[in-house]
Amino acid sequence: MGRGLLGYDPWNDYLIRGTGNATLDNAEFAKAVTVMNARARGAIVVDRTVTINAFHNLTAPVGLRGRDNGAVLKTSGATAWVAWGGFTYPWTSGSAVAFNSVLAGSSTIVSPNLALAENDYVAIWSDDVVTSITAHNPETSYISAEILRISQAVTGSANTWRFADVIDDPMSTNPKILKLSMLKGVRVSDLRMEHAPGTGSIGTNLRFGYCADLKIENVTFGYPHQGQLGIIMCHGTQISGLRIEDCEDYNAGGLGTPAPVKYGIVVGPSSDTQIEHCLIQNVRHPLTTGGIDYYRPWAASEAVAVGAYRWNTTLGRAYRCTVGGTTSAVIPDHLTLTAETSGTGGAYDVTWLGLGTSIDNKGVYRMGTIKNLTFRNNICKNNAFQPSGGSGYSGMTCVDTHSEGRHIVIEGNKVIVSGEAQNTGISIRSRDTIVRNNVIDMPTNSAAGVGCIGIAIIGANCVVENNLVEGGFYNEVSVPSYTSPSNVDNVIWKGNTFKNMFGPAIRIMSGTGHCIINNTFENCAYSYASNQEVKSVIWIGGLTTTSSTVDIIDNSIPKRSNDMPIAWADTVLAGQVKAYGNRLDGYGTNSIGMFSQYWRASETCTTGDVRRYLNNEYRWTNATGSVGGTAPTHTSGTTSGWRFSRAITSSKLAEWEATFGQYNRDVKFSVVLAAAHTMTTSNKNWIINTVYAPFDDASTSHVTDRRVLIDVIDQDYLVVAEPGHIIEMPTSMIAQVYTIAGNGRNLWWDLSASGYKAAKPGDSYVTSPVVLHVLSYTSNFLQVKLPTDTGNRQLTINVGDETTDLTTGTAKVTFRMPVAVSTLTGIKASVNTAPVGSTIIVDVNVGGSTILTPKLSIDASEKTSTTAASAVGLLTNAIAEDAEVTIDIDQVGSSTAGKGLKVTFLW
Repeated sequence: MGRGLLGYDPWNDYLIRGTGNATLDNAEFAKAVTVMNARARGAIVVDRTVTINAFHNLTAPVGLRGRDNGAVLKTSGATAWVAWGGFTYPWTSGSAVAFNSVLAGSSTIVSPNLALAENDYVAIWSDDVVTSITAHNPETSYISAEILRISQAVTGSANTWRFADVIDDPMSTNPKILKLSMLKGVRVSDLRMEHAPGTGSIGTNLRFGYCADLKIENVTFGYPHQGQLGIIMCHGTQISGLRIEDCEDYNAGGLGTPAPVKYGIVVGPSSDTQIEHCLIQNVRHPLTTGGIDYYRPWAASEAVAVGAYRWNTTLGRAYRCTVGGTTSAVIPDHLTLTAETSGTGGAYDVTWLGLGTSIDNKGVYRMGTIKNLTFRNNICKNNAFQPSGGSGYSGMTCVDTHSEGRHIVIEGNKVIVSGEAQNTGISIRSRDTIVRNNVIDMPTNSAAGVGCIGIAIIGANCVVENNLVEGGFYNEVSVPSYTSPSNVDNVIWKGNTFKNMFGPAIRIMSGTGHCIINNTFENCAYSYASNQEVKSVIWIGGLTTTSSTVDIIDNSIPKRSNDMPIAWADTVLAGQVKAYGNRLDGYGTNSIGMFSQYWRASETCTTGDVRRYLNNEYRWTNATGSVGGTAPTHTSGTTSGWRFSRAITSSKLAEWEATFGQYNRDVKFSVVLAAAHTMTTSNKNWIINTVYAPFDDASTSHVTDRRVLIDVIDQDYLVVAEPGHIIEMPTSMIAQVYTIAGNGRNLWWDLSASGYKAAKPGDSYVTSPVVLHVLSYTSNFLQVKLPTDTGNRQLTINVGDETTDLTTGTAKVTFRMPVAVSTLTGIKASVNTAPVGSTIIVDVNVGGSTILTPKLSIDASEKTSTTAASAVGLLTNAIAEDAEVTIDIDQVGSSTAGKGLKVTFLW
């Protein structure tokens, strides 16, 4: 018989109707637990509001649900909560397990004749009875819950051990076998949980231990207090439609207590957990795997209670408080399992039990692997500003994964982070974790968002992909700590969008093998700059070794109010940053991501600025002010405010090639050897010739090949752009008011103006045109190309035939220009019979007006205008398409007129 019209199954379910009296309701609920544990099927069905004021433990696969939409299970009092299965967890509490017997009140069954020794591996299995196996049989299929290493024996107890670290590769360890019985098929649904306001709770409202095939659907927690939902040692859990809302008394319980404050969902050592379509709001830690606050560093003058755990971060040792009180200034450092109150472990009346050393930076009391967890399509929301929990709590963390976690997916979630210092959207301490398709929304103003971190990665081999992160401070690959693995390597940031971030969008602070690829950065690093960390969108603050690398590929990092797209600390060599194919629109060639700039005379520097000169780097140690005119050359100590940093002779060229290689994917330039050149940084963006001297556009004898000077590395190396290269330069290099629409896309070099002009300068030599073609233009920067074919187009017009003497007259030839010409560089004339007695003079008119002064001439006894004593001059460089052009002959030879006149237009 199913639920039917009654809303429950009377043959299998137990119905409880609320009375409004907590004592009566609690007694009835206790009776239901006793009956259902014996029945081992069905569900406890809540009707109306049922209040419990004590702890209840279901040890059979019994469900819990509401009869209708108004069903409420209310907990009242410090010990009111409901648990399924066992709740003895040695890897989280530090207690010992005697493997040669069945623990009282637990479901742990041990195979017989089990002999263990220090550093043995043990396997806890979650399915089928194991009664006589003492070692793993590779041909037998088991469902693995945990593979653990035995850490240390308990003094005075035979065959009693503590768990240590979790093993990633169980097949190679040949572990010994333990059987773990589990509750299968528990269902909790259609229920509202409320905790009575103003009362404390030391437990989680609902906790599940040793459960398999667990489903929790459409459950709402209203007015929750501390932990709401605990999943410990469960396998195959599905949570959907969960709501945690209206959290009151945010800091109740006290920050110094061992109990976590304001957890939403806590998933302990479990596997195959799915959490989908949930709303979790106004909770300090909506999702936590493995816990956070149990592992606070030890601190002096702190009130601690019995059961509190603290960590000696220097020695990597864990301690549990057995006698509460206030700590002194002496940190506990003893190694044994004895409890010490005085001496090296003394701390007033506080007694600390030494739990031993950590293994691979992981405490013996915080073990347990979170495997195959998916957190998908949920909303984690915190609308209000919440008081800071202090450094021990690290603010609010919406999603926090345990360092022992494996194969975790955080996907498709909306995470709203409030403006509280130290708040974090997603904190990943687990390895092999995927964070993708999430939206993280943080305050965009600097006052509220300065302390917010979007995504923090403290685990190796993680992928951060296709997320939208807006507002806040930064995202980062963090430095490993006592709660994280020893190395944070191989983190991939791919396809993400970062917007309106106060500091750098991505900070790489540790590890190697990281890749930042195909991300979009919009208005990041708009304000923050501290110490070495300049206003750069991507900041490389530290790598594990000098051989560690970061790849930065195909990202879009347009310039806004930040200084640089990519920068790194002094300890990072430019050759370690392998960046290429990135879109860096708007920076110009004066800001290409390097941290160490070239020394410039009389520049204003602030304390900590780094500059290079010759083959060395120096740091400015004086207050903000001019560096003067004497460059630093010393190789040790501090002179004139410059402290010697390092020599860069051997790695210089490789470093700078790597530096310039990180620029725009369209922009091309080269590092060249130009020994003893005369260029200075004041010549940047000038046209120079092949002997690395300024190009004189008025000279008739200069080298015609030309380049644009991008930067001066030192006295021997330059960065240049050659014909065919695309570069960016500031619009201040144009010596006039300029627009593409009004002036066209071509710029002429004018040495006398130390800049470029839209029209050919009057002093430019006609046979040596120097122009840049403008590709794009903004108020700050323009992108240009140095053409490879300037001056190689021409149009020749015949003025008369080859055998008839020339005569003077207007409009001897009239034609219409077939194409638009915006870069007219010259006009030449020639004849096949030279004039005798006087010069041939020719004029060219466009639209009835001359475009020449002086006019085109062929001297007597000459056949070409290129040898004329009076060189022709252009009044314009542009002739519109289909413009009417006429050619006049103003004068011919006096004794021999000349024959076969041709006029050639060059552009």
